[in-house]
Amino acid sequence: MDTCDLFSSCRKGDVGRVRYLLEQRDVEVNVRDKWDSTPLYYACLCGHEELVLYLLANGARCEANTFDGERCLYGAQSDAIRRALREYKQVTSCRRRDHYYSFLLRLLEQGIHSDVVFMVHGRSFRAHRCILGARSAYFANMLDTKWKGKSVVVLRHPLINPVAFGALLQYLYTGCLDVSVEHVSDCERLAKQCQLWDLLGDLEAKLASKPGTCVKVLTIEPPQADLRLREDLALLADCALPTELRVSTLPRKGRRFKPKPGTSLFSSHTAGLCSVLCLDLQVGRRSPSGVSKSRPLAGAGCCPFSRLL
Repeated sequence: MDTCDLFSSCRKGDVGRVRYLLEQRDVEVNVRDKWDSTPLYYACLCGHEELVLYLLANGARCEANTFDGERCLYGAQSDAIRRALREYKQVTSCRRRDHYYSFLLRLLEQGIHSDVVFMVHGRSFRAHRCILGARSAYFANMLDTKWKGKSVVVLRHPLINPVAFGALLQYLYTGCLDVSVEHVSDCERLAKQCQLWDLLGDLEAKLASKPGTCVKVLTIEPPQADLRLREDLALLADCALPTELRVSTLPRKGRRFKPKPGTSLFSSHTAGLCSVLCLDLQVGRRSPSGVSKSRPLAGAGCCPFSRLL
């Protein structure tokens, strides 16, 4: 398997083999093994300076004050490698981001075609009902009940931290999350109350790994083979299309939510937006296998967060 080969080559310091795997076999440079270790970590741990420089130049993440950065610095076998890690200015966090990540991150940051604004203690967050509904059963339910027809949703409860809420939106849009360690508990609270069990599990796993006191930013990225984001968007595309054009082979079992005909979540305006988004994302290329685990819809009165919001 290419991923195992990459880790083995990094431990051996085989730059040629690593170059082949990254550039010809398209293996992700920041892939993790079952010990949550990256290729860069093994290259640092085994003292392969040339390989470390190559990995850094090709997108291996090693930002200061993060779990990965501090771990690589701690495990580095030479001062030369430690200097390289400290001096390297990493701009992008990943060598290859697929079009899903780039497009959705741009939607979130620029608010293109947004149709709902969340106000959290003076901070505004522009978002898209269709994306929130496709990614979260809880948001789908709230957008069709308590928040139905509202273009501005004001969240006043003191336990809702705006930084954590922004990180939550980042996760819903991209599957990734970057948050200061001081706000991790706030993110855990929101994840639990919004029934985002995958995010909650990832946060707990990161904390269980004891990243250390020097780490200031906690980063979560989905596994390389994780298709949850694509599956959710494929469902979004299916809902936006006329009945006669829908793909009949899309699996029904395990869907996160089932929009009702005539509900506000997929109104004619939103359906038009869905069509635009899905055409840009080319969701037709998704794999029909590996459906996400189903999650029960949260009724407006069965979740503590419904009272907070």
